[in-house]
Formats: sequence, C-alpha cells, structure tokens
Amino acid sequence: MNSHFNGTHYNLAERYTDLTKVIFLCFFYSPLFPSIYFYCTAIFIQQYWSDKISLLRIWGHQPLIGPQVSRFSRRFLLPLALTAFAIVASYFYASFPYDNICDPFEPETGFAGKYNDVTFANGTMGSITVTNDDSVVFCQQELVGSLDTGLFIKFPA
Repeated sequence: MNSHFNGTHYNLAERYTDLTKVIFLCFFYSPLFPSIYFYCTAIFIQQYWSDKISLLRIWGHQPLIGPQVSRFSRRFLLPLALTAFAIVASYFYASFPYDNICDPFEPETGFAGKYNDVTFANGTMGSITVTNDDSVVFCQQELVGSLDTGLFIKFPA
C-alpha cells in the first residue's frame, strides 16, 4: 500500500531545460516580436505554479543533489542566451528593412516644382514652390536579402 503513496519520479535537469528554453526563445525573438516578454512572463508564472503543485502533491522524494545544474545554467546558458539576443537584435535593428523607402537608381527631380491651391495648416490656400528635393521611391524589401552582407555583426549603414 505504501508504494501507491510514494509519488512519481521527476527530473530537476528537465525543469531547468524547460526554463532555459523559454528564456532563450524569448531573447531570440524579442527584436521581431517585443510583446513576447509578456508571453514569457505568463509561461514562467504557469510553470512556477504547476511545478509548485507537482512538487508538493504529485512528485516523490528525490535524493539530494548539489547545485551543479543551477550553477551551469547561470554560468553558461544564460550568458549564451544574452549573447544570442545581442547578435539577433543587432541584425534586426541595424537592417530593419520594413520602411519600403529606397534611393532611386536614376535620381529624378522628386517633388520639385510649383504647386498651386495648397491648403496650409492654418486653413489658408496658396501656392508653394519646391526647389530642392531628395527623391525616394517605393521598393519591396526582403529581410533575408538584407542579411547577405557577409558581416558577422551588422552595423547600421
């Protein structure tokens, strides 16, 4: 009868692996999806409560182990996650291609010229002359194409 009340086996290293996986994915995808921090917080809260209930009610006693798993996680895995975050963030922030504005291959006059019947901010009408203008064109920008520079760490141009 006592064998029914011993509890189930659990692996502490598996729990650390799950937490480290969530931290790594959170840091890796945060430049593209900044609200992932809220999702990661919800995951951590859910894992905390489910592990607490499982530890107190479901899991059995385990032999005492040292702090090797937590020490390894603190010394190697968290700095690795921060390094991956820094590299991915530098790529995405430096080559953010989603403004769809490019310099034209053949510069034109852009918006230079005289414009009649222009409504100004104060509600009056008049004409305006634009003498110098840097022209830009709409262009389709792909993120994958912008990463093919051969540089390991991307810097803004």
